This record gives sequence, structure tokens and C-alpha cells, in this order.
Amino acid sequence: MERRNEETLKAHLRHVVKEARMANKLTQAECARRMGIARQTYLDFESAKTVPKVDLIYDFAELTQRSLSYFLPPLGVTLEGHILVKNETWEKMSQLNEELRTCLER
Repeated sequence: MERRNEETLKAHLRHVVKEARMANKLTQAECARRMGIARQTYLDFESAKTVPKVDLIYDFAELTQRSLSYFLPPLGVTLEGHILVKNETWEKMSQLNEELRTCLER
């Protein structure tokens, strides 16, 4: 993944993960406990120290009652070859984003 895209994705995750946790009035320690992970692992997840695997995002989405799509990257972030989403899923998402962009330009 290009460094610029990785940083964009991390910035997005830092924002949405913290927002979802706070909206549910959960502490970081409580999230870690309820997700069955170490507190440090959760801290790394919320601070977007690394790009998390999709199963961690899925568990957090379930905990905070958010859809998985809430945590997906914003338009324009390319994840080609990255494990976060399957290539065919990313291609479909890119196609749908392009169709949406075309509709919005009308």
C-alpha cells in the first residue's frame, strides 16, 4: 500500500474508532476486555498504529453496534493488494464509488 494511502486510512480509523467507542460510553480497557484482546492491542487499534485485520474491525463494529462499512476507508483510498479487503471486494467498491460519483455530478 502506498504510504500516503496508508496514512489516510490510519487517520480515518483513528477518528471513527474513537468516536464509536465514546458514543457507546465505553472505556478502552472495557473494549479490550469485551473483545477478548490485550489492552495494548486495543490501544494500538484505536491509535491506528498499524492497519488492523478485518476481523478486529468486525469485532469492534459488533461491539459498538456499527456496520462494518462505517469503518471502511473513505473514497479515494486505494488498498490494492492489501489484506484489509479482498481484491474483488475492493474492485466492486471502487466501481460503486465511481457510479455514485457519476450520479452526484449530474
